Amino acid sequence: MSEFLSQEEIDALLKGDDGVQEQEPELHLTDIERDALGEIGNIAMGSAATAMSQILNKRVSINYPPYLCHHLKGAL
Repeated sequence: MSEFLSQEEIDALLKGDDGVQEQEPELHLTDIERDALGEIGNIAMGSAATAMSQILNKRVSINYPPYLCHHLKGAL
């Protein structure tokens, strides 16, 4: 047995993976909820781009990637 952890073991520890697969419930959003979250993201990205442009004194161009919805538990 090696005294070092393998990358798979490190990844499992970081994820809190105990070998038991938990199934996340599906997240369903209405069209209005999805649009509202997209608009919040647009406003935040626009504000971030404006701030970065002012800090760098350069034009900043941003692209909006597609979004995915995840449960908060998966983000922690």
